[in-house]
Amino acid sequence: MTKYKLRIPLTGYLEVIVEALNTDTAYELAVQSVELDPDQPHLVDWDLHKQVVLNNVFQGSLGKYEVEQIED
Repeated sequence: MTKYKLRIPLTGYLEVIVEALNTDTAYELAVQSVELDPDQPHLVDWDLHKQVVLNNVFQGSLGKYEVEQIED
């Protein structure tokens, strides 16, 4: 049996509550408060975006799954 490593894109959202003077500051505070949980080994790479699609261009890090054979 062959072993494969797959990178699977995901879409979702975070809900963060902050106190701030304006929306720009609120966004920056929310981004600063989010941390990658080391106890979740399947979540390898992530990034936060103000929007995912801008002018018909995908802004994410991975738009389609990838497969890599790592062992025969």
